[in-house]
Amino acid sequence: MGARACMLGAFPPDTFAQPPEGLEELCKETDPRRGAATLKSEVMKATTGREGAAGRVQWLSLAWYELALFSAMQGRCCPSAAPLVLPEARGCDALDAPLRELASQARGALAPQALQAPLERLDAGIRCVLHVGATGHYGRTRAPTAESKKWLFTWLERLEQGGRAGRLSAVRDGAACTGAPGWDDRQVLVPCGSYVKVLEMVAGKGLEPPTRRV
Repeated sequence: MGARACMLGAFPPDTFAQPPEGLEELCKETDPRRGAATLKSEVMKATTGREGAAGRVQWLSLAWYELALFSAMQGRCCPSAAPLVLPEARGCDALDAPLRELASQARGALAPQALQAPLERLDAGIRCVLHVGATGHYGRTRAPTAESKKWLFTWLERLEQGGRAGRLSAVRDGAACTGAPGWDDRQVLVPCGSYVKVLEMVAGKGLEPPTRRV
């Protein structure tokens, strides 16, 4: 399987009407922020006008963990990729070390227990970055959440399975929000498309997805 097909396997099947070209170029990317931003841009462009699409909802729900997802995708799909590099924040270890560890681990098992150690180190690094106020490197102002980590493993499950349906990958436009952070289909008072706009708004402000109903 080529790098492009490998990467596409991680996305919910409703994400792209026409799969983007050039994803294999991300194998050359050494900055996970740029890599994640490129993938996010492709998702947002592909789902314009389909705000309830699972790919859009699930990507926006990753928050900080879009860095981890890009690292895992590159590690699994690009065997010869160069090591990832990020700037150091004063008084903190750079986040690139746990991301490189995730990339390496992604060549094997992607189960939560296999990734626990590098993700704990990533979380600790993020907390330090937030504590010292070095968020300018990342554009986020709040700590990672358990909800976002749950979505990370949904993406990683598909990546590991080579695109076969994971726990949530069969979700379609009309129900794409079910299970998203803060969404409860028994309680939420806005349609899915409006809820995704909330996710986009908080992501644009560097915040984390809401964890209570909108």
